[in-house]
Amino acid sequence: MLAQIAHLETQVAEVDAVAAELLAGVEQHLTSIPGVGPVLAATILAEIGDIDRFPRLTALVAYAGIDPSVFESGDFKGTRQHISKRGSPYLRRALYLATHSAQRQNTDLGDYLQQKLREGKSYKLALVATSHKLLARMYVVLKEGRPFEVRSGERRAHRKRREQSEDLLSLLRNNQQG
Repeated sequence: MLAQIAHLETQVAEVDAVAAELLAGVEQHLTSIPGVGPVLAATILAEIGDIDRFPRLTALVAYAGIDPSVFESGDFKGTRQHISKRGSPYLRRALYLATHSAQRQNTDLGDYLQQKLREGKSYKLALVATSHKLLARMYVVLKEGRPFEVRSGERRAHRKRREQSEDLLSLLRNNQQG
């Protein structure tokens, strides 16, 4: 029995090595996201296919099946919503595994998951919300074709202030010219 387990573990390691080798030949940056290894990246890339099929993040979220389904009829407003599960179950599972791993390795996602739990959300709901956030990061990495970089709230706020001041300057220049 132990010999069979050791043999299976060897086969799994060989398949992982082949997947990593094949993935190295493809230009992708999913593995730059903490928690996304070569096997999960290969699965996610295979399931998504061409990222240009999805004009917006919401389309990819729907394809993954982690968008909320609405139970309403007439005046009835459902209070217990579930994910739609209308997309690829393989992508959903890979996303779940990646989120589970990423929330441990990426403090930003881990903090987000803990925030949702403190808000009283169930673990599954908090994990789906974190999966949505991770999928958004994957979408940007694939759309822009660049590696993932951590952006702190401070850098984001600085960038927003800089963009606002640039917009204000261009507005002032336009008013002076006209």
